[in-house]
Amino acid sequence: MIRKITGNVFRQVSVGFLFVSLALTTIIVLTQSLHFVEMIVNQGATVGMLVQLTILLVPKFLPIIFPIALFLVVMFFYSKLTADRELVVMSAAGLSPLQLAKPAIILALLVTFVTYAINIFLLPEAYQLFGKLKWHIRHNISQVLLEEGVFNSVGNKTTVYIRERSEGNILSGIFVHDESNPAAPVTIMAKRGSIAQARDGAKIVMFEGSRQVLDNATGDYSILFFDRYTLTMDQDDEIRTSKRPDRREMTLSELFNVENHPYIEKRDHGKYIIEAHRRLTSPLTSVAFTLIGLFCILSGGFSRRNQSKRVVVAASAILVLQMSILGIENVSARNPSLTPAMYLVLAAPIIATILLFLKPPRLNFLN
Repeated sequence: MIRKITGNVFRQVSVGFLFVSLALTTIIVLTQSLHFVEMIVNQGATVGMLVQLTILLVPKFLPIIFPIALFLVVMFFYSKLTADRELVVMSAAGLSPLQLAKPAIILALLVTFVTYAINIFLLPEAYQLFGKLKWHIRHNISQVLLEEGVFNSVGNKTTVYIRERSEGNILSGIFVHDESNPAAPVTIMAKRGSIAQARDGAKIVMFEGSRQVLDNATGDYSILFFDRYTLTMDQDDEIRTSKRPDRREMTLSELFNVENHPYIEKRDHGKYIIEAHRRLTSPLTSVAFTLIGLFCILSGGFSRRNQSKRVVVAASAILVLQMSILGIENVSARNPSLTPAMYLVLAAPIIATILLFLKPPRLNFLN
């Protein structure tokens, strides 16, 4: 009978968790997708690219959504069981508080394992793809919407001006100023041209123009007249490898070996190492939130009169725990010797609630 009750409660809590997680994820995804609309309007991105960017953001939010959704479902479902007197019947049948909490604890452990898989494997891969796609939209001139009569920034060091743009990416009155080499900036002017996409990047093919180069070291000025000239605009692979990586794009092993990365300054090493520890500790919040909620609901009897008070106490405890987690992460980034506190702040409530379940006390403040 106990196994049947546990299975029935587990199924109901699992369905509720999936529904709430899906609802919260949808709301957050729709909110975040609004930030990418500007890419469609001003940078020529397609709706398909917008969908890809939005999907790649989902792994970022799941480790945050899962503990909250689990806590909400556990509080709602077990409060409903109390209101319907079902917990009273189960307790009278011989089930201990720990046995009553078992279905939710099993679900919390499963969610924790899934979150570990997301943090360790899926999250860095998703961020890498997200960064590459975003870079492609912003810096690939085949996707950039070059406005007529406007100085358009393509990348960080190239400015493009066109007098007129017609169908088929045909350009008229082209002006390009390229400072990729600060020692010798290049200015190109052409009567006409077109945009072409090649394997090594997007190109502007220009006709009937001139290429002017100023050598800043000597002050010499040279000019070359051409009938046809091709300028490669998209060298994203070379530029991307020369910049400091986003710590969210790095794998767990790369984060722990950040001292060997040539483009990350020593003063920033703490932030990257704390990111690695955060990926290892954040999945435990699902277990901690669930156990705190269960303890507040299942301790001190099953009276319907005090359910709102128990929910408030549980929510307050969760809020204090979350603030403690964020505070310790920020402090540990500046003082790495405090890193063990990131594990302790989550292990303490987990161990404490398990011990209290094994020997339930009588808590008057919950009555």
